[in-house]
Amino acid sequence: IRQVMPGDNPEASFQKEVFLALWTLKESYIKARGRGLSIPLNSFGFTLKPPGFPGISFRDDEGTNSQDWSFFSFDLNASHKGAVAVHAPAAQGLCLKIHYCLPFKFIRYERHLIHPDQSSASR
Repeated sequence: IRQVMPGDNPEASFQKEVFLALWTLKESYIKARGRGLSIPLNSFGFTLKPPGFPGISFRDDEGTNSQDWSFFSFDLNASHKGAVAVHAPAAQGLCLKIHYCLPFKFIRYERHLIHPDQSSASR
């Protein structure tokens, strides 16, 4: 929950957060595919529910099954977002470990995210 200060536009702030979340997700997917911007950015989209664990949908059937992909979306700090695309079903029990590091200085374990679909893997 963010505190809204006088003069702030909460709707604009929300729109910016959603835009950045979608942009980092799209970037993570095209990089994971290894094809970069040769994949049209309007050929796929994301649902942002549940928060932090979005799903992908494809506009055209390009032989890719959305169930074969898992995504993590997270805040790195107050002004930066991150996203990771994994070409594996979430039911395989995916866990993303996030570390904060300053090269040649230190590495600190920050947190981990367990994909919510992991529970179906234990059945």
